Amino acid sequence: MFAIYKYKTKKGPMKIIWYPRVDSTNTQVSREASTLDNMSVVAAVEQYAGRGQRGNRWVAAPGENLTFSVLLRPGEPPLEKLPAARQFCLSEASTLSVRDTLSEYGIESTIKWPNDIYIQRRKVSGMLIENSIADGFVSKSIVGIGINVNQTAFDPSLANPTSMKKATGKDYDIRQVLSSFTPHFERYLSMDPDRRHSLYLESLYQKGRKCPYRDNVRGEEFEGIIKEVSPGGILRVEDAAGEDRFFSFKEISYIL
Repeated sequence: MFAIYKYKTKKGPMKIIWYPRVDSTNTQVSREASTLDNMSVVAAVEQYAGRGQRGNRWVAAPGENLTFSVLLRPGEPPLEKLPAARQFCLSEASTLSVRDTLSEYGIESTIKWPNDIYIQRRKVSGMLIENSIADGFVSKSIVGIGINVNQTAFDPSLANPTSMKKATGKDYDIRQVLSSFTPHFERYLSMDPDRRHSLYLESLYQKGRKCPYRDNVRGEEFEGIIKEVSPGGILRVEDAAGEDRFFSFKEISYIL
């Protein structure tokens, strides 16, 4: 059983399908992809086997947090074709949309490369974006997003979680938070790429500050300053010797 809510965007209906309980919203979208419209959203009150980056689980208390996934088919209206080399723009659009959603509720946040959202030094949101590539273009993308909304007690094994409620002391309607997200997401998907990339860089966590990191390629810790992220998603960090180090996903760890 599930409920369907419709949110009208300026380009047409963006259907939101709410399930009471699923294993993973990304998995649910994958199962239903052939029957879902472009830009459909699948959300769950309870997600019992959520997946995060690096094969980690995304743990969310039932009914207290927002877990959802968006199906995108670039090249199918209203979306333009997306070359595989530019797929990082989906991370930019997604993270900026979460940042702006939190801002609507008076919560300031930053983007920890590549696609976590932090309130000060604590994680409030994470993403798992799964892209399918065909003939050099992204043929399908499933953008999975989790936002900690009302949960205040977390598994002690989690390093630094927080939530909207912990930040403000207020309770929120998870459905309303999702409705706040969708117009931001549509706007960033259609934004000029250079403008969107510039906004992403402006929002980067620890950008321009000397901070400790672990270089997972060289197997060493170092102090460095985040300088930029390329349009392709490569992180550039300047170390204490003035050397630029370039990192792809999983090649660097933040020491928090």
